[in-house]
Amino acid sequence: MDFKVYGKFVKKGDFIYMTDTYMQFGESEDIIGACVLCNPGASSFKDKSEEEKLQRYAGEREYEGEGELKPDATMKQIGEILKNAYDDKLEGKFMIFNTFTIRNSNMSEAKKLLKDSAVDKELLFIDYNRYKDKYSEIPYILVGWGCEDYKNLKNEKNKWLSFIKEKNITYIGIQAKKPPHYYHPLPHIKEKQEEYKRNIYEQYIDLLGLESSF
Repeated sequence: MDFKVYGKFVKKGDFIYMTDTYMQFGESEDIIGACVLCNPGASSFKDKSEEEKLQRYAGEREYEGEGELKPDATMKQIGEILKNAYDDKLEGKFMIFNTFTIRNSNMSEAKKLLKDSAVDKELLFIDYNRYKDKYSEIPYILVGWGCEDYKNLKNEKNKWLSFIKEKNITYIGIQAKKPPHYYHPLPHIKEKQEEYKRNIYEQYIDLLGLESSF
């Protein structure tokens, strides 16, 4: 089943933040699950005119725009994982959260913004608060925020993980050797991408109580 992605961008100053993001499978409004990743990377509006309007905006106030997004490679990988696991039962919304919401595909640059005084910290960490206050009763969450060991980012990962464990929230993910890191759903190496899909598929089979097809 194909899916669509929806979300909201907020531009404030020189920075673009992404939130309220979800993958839509079919027509159902039910939320089937969620994931928490690192940051939005290069996500953008599907409509080019909307994307251009967002990028060109230079006003003093916040600019907000929401609508359909262009699925990036990570979303496509997650879509494949979900389709393999749920098969023809895949119907509903799959929420996407990030440890920090600033849009930047260069991780070396993006992680430095965690301590940049010009960045709006409320917007930067809005996904954590949205999840904690509104979405923590989602059936489960897939943890896949990667292995970046930057101190400020590590603190955010620990915050998420502490809340998940404290509330006994069901979670899956492939833990790295060094905590609190969990491998990203789309590793850089092609062979590792297939290995991730196989391993996380088995976790989904246990989670959903299904029979493995591998």
